[in-house]
Amino acid sequence: MKQPCKLVCGVVLSTLLIAVAALADPTVEWTDLYDGGAGLIDEYREAIVDDEGNLIVAGESTDTQGGSDFFIRKLRRSDGGQIWGRRFPAEDDSDMAITGLNWDPFGSILVGGYVRGCVG
Repeated sequence: MKQPCKLVCGVVLSTLLIAVAALADPTVEWTDLYDGGAGLIDEYREAIVDDEGNLIVAGESTDTQGGSDFFIRKLRRSDGGQIWGRRFPAEDDSDMAITGLNWDPFGSILVGGYVRGCVG
C-alpha cells in the first residue's frame, strides 16, 4: 500500500533562493538526498537555521538494525554539503519520533521526541 507524503528511497531537501525582485521566480540553489539505506523510510521533520545560514535538519531514519532512529544533520548553506550528522537509536527495536528542534538561549540545539512503543 502506498503511503502519501513519504519517500521510501530517501529524502530530498531543497532550498530555494528567493530573488530580491518581488516578481522574480524562485530558483533551486541546491538539493540534498539522504538515504539511510535498504530502501527504508527516511523523513525530515524539523529544520532550523544557524547564524551563518547553515541548515540544521532533524527527522527519522530507518535502517536494517530495527526501528527508526532520530537523525540530525547540519548542511552547508552554500552547497548543501554535510558539515556534521548524528543518529540516535532507540535502546531496542522501538521507533524514535522527533517532535521539535530549536535553539536554547546559549546557542545549543534542543531536540525533542519520544520512543514509540515500550522500552524494557
